[in-house]
Amino acid sequence: MIVIYSPTAQLSASTIDLSSPPTLTVGVEFGAYVCRGEKYTSLYKSDKENDHPYEDEGIPVLGEDEVVLISSLTLNDLGGLLRAMGENPFSYGGGSAKEVLGYGDFWSAVKSSYKNGLHTLIRDDTYRSIAGFESLSDSIMGSMPTDRMSDMTGVVDKLSGELLLSLRDKKGEIWDRGGLEMERELRLNEESFVTMTRLGLILRKSSYLETDHLFSDPDGNEGLAVISYRGHSKSVSLSLPEKIKGADCFEVACALWGDSSKGDALRAISPKGLEITESDFIKASNYFSEYLIQKMYR
Repeated sequence: MIVIYSPTAQLSASTIDLSSPPTLTVGVEFGAYVCRGEKYTSLYKSDKENDHPYEDEGIPVLGEDEVVLISSLTLNDLGGLLRAMGENPFSYGGGSAKEVLGYGDFWSAVKSSYKNGLHTLIRDDTYRSIAGFESLSDSIMGSMPTDRMSDMTGVVDKLSGELLLSLRDKKGEIWDRGGLEMERELRLNEESFVTMTRLGLILRKSSYLETDHLFSDPDGNEGLAVISYRGHSKSVSLSLPEKIKGADCFEVACALWGDSSKGDALRAISPKGLEITESDFIKASNYFSEYLIQKMYR
C-alpha cells in the first residue's frame, strides 16, 4: 500500500485526473470539498454513513501497489490506514489500542472518544502513548511541504511500528516523547492550579498556556469544571469535561461578557480584545459556580 499526503484541496482534486487515482481516501476533507477514492472513501462525521476512520469497517484491504490519499496523520487517520493494511485497530497492540486509536484530534475527539475526559488518563500509559504519538506526528507533519504531495508510506510504517512498540513494550520514540509530555502536563497542572471549590470548580491561572483541559487537581482529584485566566491576553475560558444537563459554557460566557464570546456548550472563551482583570476573574468564577449549582440542583 502506498500512502500519499495531500495538504490542500486543489492538490487533492488533481488526483482525480491521474492515470492511477487513489483507490482509497481517508479523511480527505477541506470544508465542503471531499476527495473520494475509486474504491472507497472514509471520512469523519461529515459522512453520516461511516464512523470515524479508525472504526470504519468498510475500509478495504489494499494491495501493495494501491494508493491511499490522506490530508493529515492523526491517530484517527492511522487507525483507518491500519484497516487498509489488514489490521484491526481494536486488537492492534494486543487489544490495548482501542482507546488510543480513538483519540484523533485533541480538541474534537477527546471529548467524544473518552466518556470520562482525557484528564483521567494523564497519569497512565494510554495518555503517554497518545501524547507521544501526537508529538512525533506533529513534528513530522510540520516539516512536510505544503505546495506538493508527498509519499508518506515510510512515515506511516514508522509511526505504526513506534505506536505498537510504545503500547506493547513501553519503549521507543513515542514512549519517550509521551513521557516528556506527561511531565509537562503534570507540571502545568501544579503551576496553574489556584484552588478547587467544594462544588468541584477548579480555578487556574497561567501566563500564556491554555489550562482549561486540566480537569483534576495536582493530586488527581477530579473536578466538575474549570475556569482559567491567562494573564498575557487577559482572557478567561470556561470548560466542562462532559455535558451537564442544561449547562452551557457559551451561555455563561455571553452572560458575563456579551455575544462576542466564542465557544460551545463544553468550552467558551471571553471576547478577543476584552481585557479582564483578576478581580473580574474571581467574579466570573463565582457566577460560574452559582450557575452550575442552579443547573445541577434545581
